Amino acid sequence: MGIFDNLFRRKTHAIEQPIPAHMLAEAWSERYSMPDYSRYANQASLYAKLSWVNTAVSILAHTAAAVPFNVKQYNQEHETDIVSHPFEDLLHRPNPLYSRQELLEYTVAYRLVNGNAYWWLNIVNGTIKEIWPIRPSHIVPVPDEKLYLRGYA
Repeated sequence: MGIFDNLFRRKTHAIEQPIPAHMLAEAWSERYSMPDYSRYANQASLYAKLSWVNTAVSILAHTAAAVPFNVKQYNQEHETDIVSHPFEDLLHRPNPLYSRQELLEYTVAYRLVNGNAYWWLNIVNGTIKEIWPIRPSHIVPVPDEKLYLRGYA
């Protein structure tokens, strides 16, 4: 029993320790410190001017967008395709201007160039009606006072 008592004592001892004051002060001072998100626009501009980067990103995005997509349902050890799933139907025509290929190409290209990609979902009566890609340079995470993410602007 001595070993379990020691482990339990260590665990409760670690929980009871307060957060050091210097860590609290650093968290408080960094709560509004945000990185410069204009760098995504600068990166995209630079990569568009470098033909070899532009070519590589275009080939990868085009190839990734051409991969067939199926929604599957898993039951224990078996998987079955769900025919005409609402997300799959929406992905074929995500919005009035883009096709599935274009939406996925933009998404993959943004992810490759900037390290992140965003979609705006047009929700009507609780149902997603349209998907639009958003350039990462137009999205800014909004922190709250405890360094957690509140949302996006």
